[in-house]
Amino acid sequence: MRPNYKQSKRNNYYSKSGKNIFLKIVIFIVLIIGVFAVFKFRQMTYNSLWNSNDRLSIVLSLKKNNNNTTNPFLKKYPSVWVVSFEPQEKKLTVLLVPDNTWVDVTHGYGSYRADAVYPLGEIEGNAGPLLKSSFAYFLGLPIDGWADGLDKVAGRNDFIGELTVQNTQKILLAFFYDRFQGKVDANISGWDALQLFWAIRSVPENKVKVIDLAGSNVTLEDKLADGSAILRLDPIRFDRLVSSEFTNDSIRQENFDAAVFNTTAVTGVAAKAARMMTNIGIHIVKIGQIDSKELVESKRCKIISEKDGLNSDTVKQMNLAFNCDLVEANTDLYRAKVVLILGEGFEKEINSH
Repeated sequence: MRPNYKQSKRNNYYSKSGKNIFLKIVIFIVLIIGVFAVFKFRQMTYNSLWNSNDRLSIVLSLKKNNNNTTNPFLKKYPSVWVVSFEPQEKKLTVLLVPDNTWVDVTHGYGSYRADAVYPLGEIEGNAGPLLKSSFAYFLGLPIDGWADGLDKVAGRNDFIGELTVQNTQKILLAFFYDRFQGKVDANISGWDALQLFWAIRSVPENKVKVIDLAGSNVTLEDKLADGSAILRLDPIRFDRLVSSEFTNDSIRQENFDAAVFNTTAVTGVAAKAARMMTNIGIHIVKIGQIDSKELVESKRCKIISEKDGLNSDTVKQMNLAFNCDLVEANTDLYRAKVVLILGEGFEKEINSH
């Protein structure tokens, strides 16, 4: 009986030992998978631009020389789309910019057709940022991000046809899913793209608006010296359109008075910034010129307000648009709740010459 007892005890020991080893292996594998999942999630959310609560606007580039396309309508689609999603109302607005629209390109490059801005940036090595800044100041609309490769999606057989509300929404869903998978170049993160995919998917058709500037009353036909036909924006009509379609409701509710000052020798700098601020609902009470010593801390720009102002949606949106230093100070001297002071760095970025 004793040998059998010892053998049974030994067998139980090895059985328990084997189970413990197996359990340790399973735990180790689960930990490895968990670490990998955390790493991938952090990688996907790195440099995220969007908190999913505020309006997000992105400019997209579409190339028409894509030889892999099977959609004959691709060459009819505009090369530049501005996509704006307003999460509170679940509203999607898509602005289609005609290829021959004459655009003042930032960073001193001069004026070009809309479809030439991204290729110009590719030559200079700053395609995405140049596209983003140029159309932000040209349209007077804060743009958060940029993305290239729209032609890879819009050129598929699945989307043959005109840019109707339904077709446009389908193209954007496929595009942002491709961005989530890392198939297109963009400065929005994979997490941003995934959130946008689910957000746009939930938008009903009656909340999707596609605005084609071609043939609209906000563009004017013109010709260059060589006879080339171009379109120019009617600034008054266009800004009225932007104010009605892209305004930020939380900014309007805060209703802050704002002042904008230029410290450079170049005229019109403050007016360009004020135009963008007005278009998103900020009330401008003063535009002027002040001494450059007011901009000691930064050669680009600074936003001055008291603590509650710095924590407001108004200042948050201004800083997303202009990327300034934030300064907590009393602004009674300026007779405004928020003050924006612009320097040489800002002027060199926004001006086309």
